[in-house]
Amino acid sequence: MSNIRWGIIGAGHIAGEAADVLYTAGIHFACIYNRTREKAEQLAEKYQIDNVCGTIEELLASDIDAVYIATLHNSHYQQIRMALDAGKHVLCEKSITLNSEELEELTRLAEEKNLILAEAMTIYHMPLYERITDMISSGKTGKVCMIDATYGSYNVIDPESRFFDLAKGGGALLDIGVYAITLARYFMSAQPEQICSLSKPAHTGTDEQFGIIMQNSHDELASIMTNMRVSLPVRAVVSCEHGYFEINGFTRADRATYTDGKTRQITEITVGERNRAMLYEFQNMEKAIEKKDPSIMKVNMTRDVMAIMTRVRRDWNYRFPEEN
Repeated sequence: MSNIRWGIIGAGHIAGEAADVLYTAGIHFACIYNRTREKAEQLAEKYQIDNVCGTIEELLASDIDAVYIATLHNSHYQQIRMALDAGKHVLCEKSITLNSEELEELTRLAEEKNLILAEAMTIYHMPLYERITDMISSGKTGKVCMIDATYGSYNVIDPESRFFDLAKGGGALLDIGVYAITLARYFMSAQPEQICSLSKPAHTGTDEQFGIIMQNSHDELASIMTNMRVSLPVRAVVSCEHGYFEINGFTRADRATYTDGKTRQITEITVGERNRAMLYEFQNMEKAIEKKDPSIMKVNMTRDVMAIMTRVRRDWNYRFPEEN
């Protein structure tokens, strides 16, 4: 990695994972801010983060080039805007914003300031997906026809949990559904135009489960099933004209199988390392910053995914407090 200096906002589980991955690679954050200072201090001590800041403003005024944001969904818009206004590149955890309007506004601001704004979506950066894309592009598999993705996670309903609290941007869609939709969009050659969906709300008002069927102008079809209360396999199948790929644990996959539709021969595909998923993200973010090329971070695909999520939430009449 380069000499880009990073600050981090947030000290929860995912922030700790990022700090650990980079620390193991011989890199550490320059500074950290968290609403609860004690957590920030614990992370700073464990991973040799130089400075614990008392405010976001203090962090953004420090000598850093980029900010990694790992806070609650409803905090992202304001924190991203503050970082961009301060002239910092931003890598923000998924879902990057609550809706398309927020994302489009922030994208324009980043473009105006010649900064990179990107979502920390592991799927975009796993070497496995580049390998599968190359196989499809070669013509060996034929064109993509259908994509199926499921993701379920058993959680006890807690109204104060970030998973089930509307005020914290909770719900299955933005927390785990974003992965499944991203996987589908990644392998679709164009943004879906026809979208049908159903959802079931939890008693807290967040979406507990949902199903989506999407089709684009190339007749590529995708189906997505996600649930925050039931364990489902984190599994995807990408079906092409001549065979299909099966991918387990698709959020950070480093292996898949390809089954030839005619011969039934199964080919094992192994590339990359799932425990380096976040390192791949940061490495590509630094490439994007150095080359001033947001396409490395699949920024337009992130915008497509957010457009899908915004559309289905409106169909469900499901709004966050910030949107009222």
